[in-house]
Amino acid sequence: MSNDQMREFLKSNPTFARSFADGFHVTLVCDEEKLTDVCKNLFEKMTKDGTLTWLDWKTFLLQTRRMPEDFLQEAARQKRNAVQKI
Repeated sequence: MSNDQMREFLKSNPTFARSFADGFHVTLVCDEEKLTDVCKNLFEKMTKDGTLTWLDWKTFLLQTRRMPEDFLQEAARQKRNAVQKI
């Protein structure tokens, strides 16, 4: 789906579009990208303009595992800070 197609879709679906008021971002998760011609050009353009991020599966899985750990560490830190202020 091109940027223009996504914008047209969001324009024709205003209720759904409210979730994307600041625009949209695509994260492509795959081990290899084997694109040619127009698709390769679009991939490079979207990557350059910041609307597309490509991750391999290993990176994606590490990030999804790390996010809950980071959240729990931050929650524990804030709890310790709150106790110290009492």
